Amino acid sequence: MRSYVRFGFAILIGGVYASFTGAQVPPPPPPMQQPTVNVRVEFRRMASEACIQKAMDALANKENFIFAEVGKDGSAWGYNETCVVRVFALPFKDGANLFVVCGGKEKLESERLCNAIWTHIVEAPADPQMPKSHRSNDSSRKPCGLHLRSSWEQRNTIGTVRLFVPAALIVMEKNGLTTNPVGPGLVLGAHQGSQSLVAVFGAQGPNEANTQIGAAAISSDENEAERLHNAIRSGIVKVLFD
Repeated sequence: MRSYVRFGFAILIGGVYASFTGAQVPPPPPPMQQPTVNVRVEFRRMASEACIQKAMDALANKENFIFAEVGKDGSAWGYNETCVVRVFALPFKDGANLFVVCGGKEKLESERLCNAIWTHIVEAPADPQMPKSHRSNDSSRKPCGLHLRSSWEQRNTIGTVRLFVPAALIVMEKNGLTTNPVGPGLVLGAHQGSQSLVAVFGAQGPNEANTQIGAAAISSDENEAERLHNAIRSGIVKVLFD
């Protein structure tokens, strides 16, 4: 079954795939370019460790990123000249809820990269010896200048998860974001003032009795990315559970 949802540009196929570019802020000076975010979400019958090993292989080898590593939270992330990417694989039942988030300066490249990393994770063999960090030897390569910051919070109740999207919309709009509800566990938003983008997630795990609420923010301002993901995630948790 395939269904297509458009707001900016968003596609839902099987699991969830979504892309969102906020409106351009007119010049002048200096004109700030709205980044774009692409997200793919789906449950996979694959160990979370294997997902992250294959994500690192995609970032370091297939896509030759400037930098990539497995972070303290267990996600794989990295950047090249145009995009910043983070891959989450959250254990659930006999597999993992897989999230690929790609923020970029160029819409088509961000979309291509998100799909390429997803396909590699799904189809390529896992390498248990895959290094957990990578850095290009070419010192002349310049990073994209975008920052992707994220966090997750787990609660041991699922009774209010059906209200995830309404709660996310309320919190995001109160924080000045225009919103795009893509699916039952995914909402995207754009903050025009700071040219930042946010994706929020609601998923069961690691079992059916628990819920995980996550948020990722992309911005050229590192402090704003850090502020936004924390403010949105904590706000949604407060509405749903406190």
